[in-house]
Amino acid sequence: MKDEDLFSHNEPPPTTTDLGGGDSDGSALSPDSPLSQEASPLHVPETGRRPTPRHPLRLLLVAMVVVVLVVLAGGYGVFRAVSQPSHQASPAFQVTHCPFALDATLVEGKHVRCGFLVVPEDRSQPQGPTIRLAVAIFKASSPHPDPDPVVVLGGGPGVAVLENQGPRVNAGNLRSNRDLILLDQRGAGYSQPSLRCQAFETLQACHSRLVASGINLNAFTTLENAADVHDLIRTLGYRQVNLDGVSYGTRLALTVMRLYPADLRSVVLNSVAPPQVNLFTSIPQATNRAFDVLFRGCAADRYCNATYPHLQAVFNQLVAQLNTAPITFQATPPLSGIPVTVHFTGHDLVLWLRQALYDTNLIPELPRVLFHIRQHDYTQLASISGNLIDTTGSSGLFFQ
Repeated sequence: MKDEDLFSHNEPPPTTTDLGGGDSDGSALSPDSPLSQEASPLHVPETGRRPTPRHPLRLLLVAMVVVVLVVLAGGYGVFRAVSQPSHQASPAFQVTHCPFALDATLVEGKHVRCGFLVVPEDRSQPQGPTIRLAVAIFKASSPHPDPDPVVVLGGGPGVAVLENQGPRVNAGNLRSNRDLILLDQRGAGYSQPSLRCQAFETLQACHSRLVASGINLNAFTTLENAADVHDLIRTLGYRQVNLDGVSYGTRLALTVMRLYPADLRSVVLNSVAPPQVNLFTSIPQATNRAFDVLFRGCAADRYCNATYPHLQAVFNQLVAQLNTAPITFQATPPLSGIPVTVHFTGHDLVLWLRQALYDTNLIPELPRVLFHIRQHDYTQLASISGNLIDTTGSSGLFFQ
């Protein structure tokens, strides 16, 4: 196999990432749910790096700063979906080795097949460059499977679906009657080119590096993503599919529904991101509401209120204290298994709580964790933070 046929990110994976925007879903696989994917990043500064104290946060000023930076760096055009792009080039599928560790119950070539879908970078330029989208196809175990597979559409945009979800698939949770297809959308995961920003790289530096490398950022849109899904279905020989999208994946699924309805048998929309909603400017209001539900819920519960009184006041006090005197602890991301040093401020606490609320199993534990932090016990904080760390997302997909 030629080196260029191997999966790669075209750069070493970063050792750190940012916490706080985008999607998250740490739910495990089950026979009734093909796959949920997404983990939003947790900011992990390099070892020995001391953060500069920042002013107290009023809930989501940090998120608003992220919105402003994203707009300055490239705008919101990544979500535009106005008209169907033309098809002037024939896509192709190139088989490669799977880039992730397979479960012991699965055999490559028999139970799973991986490869690249080769498509035009910009379909309005038929003679222009092509890009390669990473795909993993898990075959149904039934000798007579249904003809329509489940196609998983990741969120973010930028979630690395193959890297995050591929190792989790096994014979027990794989649907027996339908193929399961994981797709790294253009710019994400193992797809080439990668729009992953490097560790500690500013948004502007990331944007400049990607443009200097010859990548046409204007081609990384929801419209092109939808056309990629259409080409994937046709190239692999399926007539119709069942889409399973979460967060940004629902926006992509809605676009596929509008542009290519004949491709679809059914669609599952989990945590819908409708086209008319700006995902970024809505973050502060949505997070404020989620925090209110948590704090008021605890106050209304007799046990929680008695054990963790004045939870909102405690949280606000912690934000102010940690911005004045940040803490440091060790956390271990589950994918790498390598401990990293986390420098944690009040801003990070706000983003950490927002991210933790994505996991419904964690919600009953959050009041206790906040009180443990107030008592300078960071054991639970470190454990949960490790699960929230994700170094696989492609932040460059927010540029255009």
